[in-house]
Amino acid sequence: MEICINMLFDWVTADGTRKTERVLWIEPAKERAVLVDIFDQDLMPYEISIPNLLSAGENGDFRVLKDDPYALTGMESAIPEKHRRRRDRAWALICPVVELSNGGSFDPS
Repeated sequence: MEICINMLFDWVTADGTRKTERVLWIEPAKERAVLVDIFDQDLMPYEISIPNLLSAGENGDFRVLKDDPYALTGMESAIPEKHRRRRDRAWALICPVVELSNGGSFDPS
């Protein structure tokens, strides 16, 4: 299996809890990735080794979801201009952090 940014994994944890996680970042050497639970707003992204993630997949610990509940299905032109301006201003503020090298934007320090 190839792990890709924005992939969604549906896990059932040892205690029977379900969680859905998104791949936010993959190291260029493909040794580690950053995942986040898409439904729990209190949890922070965390790092996982890609070999461990692949092993979990082979063990059937998760399934890859094809349907993304947050996927944008509309056209850019369908977004009201006011909302696009707000989005673009917000992106300009966070862009320098999001684009830090080596996954630096996910380092809490």
